[in-house]
Amino acid sequence: MKQFAINVISLSLLLVFFGCGNNKQTTPVVDEPVARFSIEELLDPTINPDISIVNKKDVRAFYQSKDFTPVWSMQDSLLAEADSLIQFIYNSPFYGLFPDTYHAREIKAALESKKADQLIALDVLLTDSFISLWEHLKYGRKNPAHAKDSLEDVPIENAIRENNVVRYLKSREPQNEEYKYLKAFLSGMLHKREHDHVVVIADTIQTLFSNLERWRWDAPFPDRYIFVNVPSYTMKVIDKNENVLESKVIVGKPETPTHRITSLIERFTIYPYWHIPRKIAVGEMLPVIQKDTSYIRKNNLDVLDRNGNLLKPSQVKWKTFHEDYFPVILRQREGADNSLGVIKFQFKNPYAIYLHDTNAKRLFREDYRALSHGCVRVEKARDLAYYLVQDDSILCTPDDLTQYLEIKHRMDIDIVNPISIFIRYFTAEANADTLKIYEDLYKMDGEN
Repeated sequence: MKQFAINVISLSLLLVFFGCGNNKQTTPVVDEPVARFSIEELLDPTINPDISIVNKKDVRAFYQSKDFTPVWSMQDSLLAEADSLIQFIYNSPFYGLFPDTYHAREIKAALESKKADQLIALDVLLTDSFISLWEHLKYGRKNPAHAKDSLEDVPIENAIRENNVVRYLKSREPQNEEYKYLKAFLSGMLHKREHDHVVVIADTIQTLFSNLERWRWDAPFPDRYIFVNVPSYTMKVIDKNENVLESKVIVGKPETPTHRITSLIERFTIYPYWHIPRKIAVGEMLPVIQKDTSYIRKNNLDVLDRNGNLLKPSQVKWKTFHEDYFPVILRQREGADNSLGVIKFQFKNPYAIYLHDTNAKRLFREDYRALSHGCVRVEKARDLAYYLVQDDSILCTPDDLTQYLEIKHRMDIDIVNPISIFIRYFTAEANADTLKIYEDLYKMDGEN
């Protein structure tokens, strides 16, 4: 596990790194007071002037509701709130965002122009940028699950009228402590001088950008939940903001990753079967079985037909099986030698992933623990099971669970108080004093 601490220091070079600077805006002086085109013409795709609008439909609908009159300027001057928005755009790296996403270069060019049509273009660019910032600060730039807000929910006019564009935008940020600490470290990003040159830790900045982005993908978590962070190989149980249980975990290999999942654990199984996924059965086990059928006995495997009926391994024509023809199901019997260990926690998800114990506990001593086929192996699986039944006086008390584990029979146990589970991918974690950076196991940081 790669992790290190970075002390919070100066923020002076963050903007320079992203080429956005920290220039104070000035109200443009218009030498040519007559614009060549109106806002309506500017937004007409048949005229198509040299302007790039991201939220084309919303921007046009907004100005249509305003009879295509400017909102960020009056006569030949920018309003103060336009200056505030422009500064926010230039300062957007402090929020883990990229200025050019919000027309930073086009805005700069428009500000340097002395033509009235550039003031018209600037008005449209600012509206487009506000809409994008409104979305990105709350939901992220690349949220895989978010549907865009309605234009009616974007308070452009209110923000301008109340002279508080920045407050409106900041109100969209996540409010959890982890996000705030990561943002603080980004603002104070480490730098040093070598041979009179400033060296910025670009990889760490990229990591922080990616992790701030991922925090925006989540709504506030409930009071009680299980949180698995894949890159840190940890599982935590959080109850009313308190970490009541923490465990090492083993996660999916890069070629079989553990996916981002939000679900609910409603039951767990003690001494479970392991129904071996077809990909593993065909790709890994079949070649071994074809060489030596004793592998089936040595690994406590059952062979089932497609209807779930037990077959005698000696009567199966293994040599005829291949990737496209595998008409059986392999199931590992329950017991301490089962690959799932003695406890499996089920929750709905499209990847057939679950949390479970393991019979290979030595692997928890390894630093690199991306070793599974996608499921999450939990070192303290028994502790988690006891936690889930601690308040249960109806279905299964802790004493009941102890007896069931001693009996060593397969059993499904329903949980009286189901618990949410969040499997996430954060390569950076922070508190007030320390920033930890973890290996980007699945090479996802560059994607955000």
